[in-house]
Amino acid sequence: MDTKEIFKVTQIEKNTYRIWELGGNYLTLLLGTEKAMLIDTGFGFYNSREIVERITDLPLIVVNSHGHLDHTGGNYLYDEIYLHHDDLETYSHYQKEKGLMIDTMKQRFDKLKKDYVWPEDFDKDEYVSQKTKKFIFMEDTKIFDLGNRIVEFTKVPGHTLGQMVAFDHKTQILFSSDAVASNLWIYYDEGISLLDYCKNIEKLKKYPVKYILSGHLDTKFPKRIIDALQATIKARSAAKSRVFIHPRNKHKALLFKYNTENIKNFEKIDHIQHMNLIYAPSLSTD
Repeated sequence: MDTKEIFKVTQIEKNTYRIWELGGNYLTLLLGTEKAMLIDTGFGFYNSREIVERITDLPLIVVNSHGHLDHTGGNYLYDEIYLHHDDLETYSHYQKEKGLMIDTMKQRFDKLKKDYVWPEDFDKDEYVSQKTKKFIFMEDTKIFDLGNRIVEFTKVPGHTLGQMVAFDHKTQILFSSDAVASNLWIYYDEGISLLDYCKNIEKLKKYPVKYILSGHLDTKFPKRIIDALQATIKARSAAKSRVFIHPRNKHKALLFKYNTENIKNFEKIDHIQHMNLIYAPSLSTD
């Protein structure tokens, strides 16, 4: 398969790249004058390091925004990885589900008659055995100086307990990973309450955000998407939600869809008609 079909590189600002990985994940590459930073490593079915090294030869800092496999699967390609210590358990859990994830994805692709998102010579056992070489654990706030470029990470629990969000002071882009988007998963029992999540994302309003980029969409969200998420959570109810069953682990969740037209005094966001919230029944208590 052509590398261009596996990784699609877009320069969105000067020295700022988004690397789309086959499978629907975005890796972010930021270049300073002294160092480069890669945020997330994707599934790791293919070698993202080769793509990064085509763009820059600067010393590289690699950060996992959180512990889910679609953000950490390529960790084995790099020497050391920054991760918030509260997400180590989540990372370890997903490592154990690697084989199950492959089997579930294969079943889905076979049913849809779609091509797999891994190489033709893919070795499942070898992939499952790959591990992170070294973790460096972050606290709730971590500031990196790349050389004439400051990137500030802050902990925003919700999607996972150790979810980190990055604000690039150079471009004023907030790289929200899975913490902020029009589709929000606060799903597993190890998460926090929905109202606590609302309080956690409130802190993001302090940044002079030009726009927000999430981990799986190319939409440039305006800052008011945070208000939309908070309004959606406050409006949600179990009675207005439908049951959602995760295709891999069969966990039961609730899906609440909220029309943005129902948000009072809210300026419509282009192309976003609904906010989607997936949450565990155990997390629905106010």
